[in-house]
Amino acid sequence: MRLRKRVSSLSSGMGSVGSLASKSETFPSPQVDTQNGIVQGRKLRLKSGFLCDTFQGIPYAEPPIGELRFQKPKPKEKWSGVLKCSRYRHRSIQKDMFWEKVTQSTSCSEDCLYLNVFAPTIEPEKKYPVVYYIHGGGFMMDSPARLVPSKICRQIVERGIVLVTVTYRLGYLGFFSTGDEACKGNMGLYDQAFALKWTKENIGKFGGDSNDITVVGQSAGGVSTDLLSLSPLTRDLFQKKVVMGGNSFCYWATTSKEEISDYCRIKAQKLGWKPQKVYDSRLEENEDMMRYLRTIPAHKFATTMHMNEIVFSEARLPLAPVLDDEILPKPLDQLREEAPKMESIVGVGEQESLLFAAIGFLKCGEKDLEHALRMIAKKSANFGHKEVCDIVNELYGEMDKVKGKREEVAKLYVTLISDVISNFACYQYMKHSQSHDKSTYAFSYDYTSKWMYGWLGLLVPFKDGTHASDIIYLMDVNYFSSPWSKNKEDQSMCEMTADYFTSFIKTGNPNSEKQPVVWDSLSKDGSLNYLSFDLEPRMKNEIFNGRMEKVERIAVEMKMEKTRNLEEVKAGCSDDGIVHISLDNDRVNEIENSIRPKTIESQKSRISVTRQSVEEQVIRPKIVDQLSHRKNSFSEKKKIHSPPKSKSNAVAPIEYNERLIS
Repeated sequence: MRLRKRVSSLSSGMGSVGSLASKSETFPSPQVDTQNGIVQGRKLRLKSGFLCDTFQGIPYAEPPIGELRFQKPKPKEKWSGVLKCSRYRHRSIQKDMFWEKVTQSTSCSEDCLYLNVFAPTIEPEKKYPVVYYIHGGGFMMDSPARLVPSKICRQIVERGIVLVTVTYRLGYLGFFSTGDEACKGNMGLYDQAFALKWTKENIGKFGGDSNDITVVGQSAGGVSTDLLSLSPLTRDLFQKKVVMGGNSFCYWATTSKEEISDYCRIKAQKLGWKPQKVYDSRLEENEDMMRYLRTIPAHKFATTMHMNEIVFSEARLPLAPVLDDEILPKPLDQLREEAPKMESIVGVGEQESLLFAAIGFLKCGEKDLEHALRMIAKKSANFGHKEVCDIVNELYGEMDKVKGKREEVAKLYVTLISDVISNFACYQYMKHSQSHDKSTYAFSYDYTSKWMYGWLGLLVPFKDGTHASDIIYLMDVNYFSSPWSKNKEDQSMCEMTADYFTSFIKTGNPNSEKQPVVWDSLSKDGSLNYLSFDLEPRMKNEIFNGRMEKVERIAVEMKMEKTRNLEEVKAGCSDDGIVHISLDNDRVNEIENSIRPKTIESQKSRISVTRQSVEEQVIRPKIVDQLSHRKNSFSEKKKIHSPPKSKSNAVAPIEYNERLIS
């Protein structure tokens, strides 16, 4: 009996929409005539008696398979008859994190361009505000299929809102780029834009107001939301935005053509692509590579996030939206100046990186802290390890005083990483919004409970609000435990969060009579007031305790180094795309000593440097073999070997950036 009850509960958590419908009543299945054809959904009755129309798996574009792989989405051809849309369709190609093998039941497929609509039972005379939700997952993982229809209808739709969720291409299939016309990239971002346009054109038939759309995103979805508000292709399609746990100011929000094309070329080689001839141009070579990649089974492109290397060693994502494309044609600062003003909500979890540390199985001890300090120093244009340590001591207190105190070290470490990868971007967004946007409401999600972390609580060194806390309580979805055994406090937070956010969606103001605490918008006097989400929410002043002015010194250094390296790549590129840089013997030795064994082993790299002609054909460890077929002649070559493991307790970060060019 217990087993049967457990299985039923799990099934409900995976997307059943009929569990709350009365068995004694029958309802006609709702039908809507979209621009592509008629879709038929299901009727959902909540425990309160509220009726919802749910449409799951509406195709908004042609399947991106065959020749359409790596292309922008193509309009869906019209179909005849009635298309049943009563279940979630495929997730995008991805590798499941270990907990998702239990919490996910929807299969992955390249045929993934579907959206879902959840609406109050359609009444022709009513038009409801619309939420267009973009899921997160680092542009590599996740999907809307984890959202339980009955729960999101109770949280969002029952409050008088039409909800649209969208699946878009992820990983290599969504963001592969050669940096030229062969494959410009940003396919996943174009998917989001295409589905948003579909929503604008069709949502009126589902009872939604096409002139009152709020785009909501969390993590990489928050970045996407912010980018769509800046893009000339989409910025006029919606009126308000909510960005949680990520925005366009994040260090990892976008990448460059140079970075992503190098990374993707390595993937192509791992999948078996080899140059077949001497090409007349890099474009011709890339086109040959793309033809080959369209023959590879889709599952071969599956990837996932490696937290230690991506977040804590690099503070960036290897696959992300790329600038200088039709959807993002100018630098983001310029696009921000051109974008229309919007009301918005922006916020983070109290300890954003706590979740990442748990997923990465990090102990958050002194070795990890030293690792983080060295990562920041490596990515700084002018700061060395000592300068970074001095700033950290100034920001968070003397590091020597917390040595040997596990929880205090862990909190210092998590706070430092949170500041670098998330908090500073939130601070920048708030400062910019004060002078450029309409009303902006900031928050920090400080509430936590043992139920929220589920089994992941065994891996965290302490418990606080973290990355995804906001979306967990807004959508009543737990990423780490299914089903989610909420207590009364958890349920109270779900209600409070939904009330604030849905009030904003409907009016542009998050306040309602239900909440005793008034959530004030950012003041124009420069102070950064925000709402602390907890069992007893309250307004506070100076988010992040005033640290960000000092963190800015670190962040600017990292940005300067990133910009400088890319400029040097461009300066060293000949017309055929080969990088030519002069090196003396000291520089060769510096390169030798900078390469970690793990980098060499993981990429199966070989770097050859010409000492006499002092021309380097391969610049970074991660792109080693990609130019080996070129015709350049080299006289005396020296193979760089991995240095022996250091006996020091300090753990140097894995280097995948352009530092070898400096």
